[in-house]
Amino acid sequence: MCSLSADYDLIPNIVETVKGYASHEKGTLEAVVAARNQAMTAQGPAAKGEAEGMLTGRCGKCLRWPKHIRNCGPSKVLRNCRTR
Repeated sequence: MCSLSADYDLIPNIVETVKGYASHEKGTLEAVVAARNQAMTAQGPAAKGEAEGMLTGRCGKCLRWPKHIRNCGPSKVLRNCRTR
């Protein structure tokens, strides 16, 4: 059985974990939005094709986590909190 104070001690770790994930997500979202805007304003078939390819690549990054985030301590911290 865990004590309540031990749970309270986890809060700073959880906050830092969420900050790390949020930072990654913000960068990914900004890249997708920029690629979308570029695709929407592209002129001509070649430019449009290139911009849409960029958008597809950026969207693909939304569907996969970078290896350094997948295998790092923060995800372990969140997993441990869920099992408590």
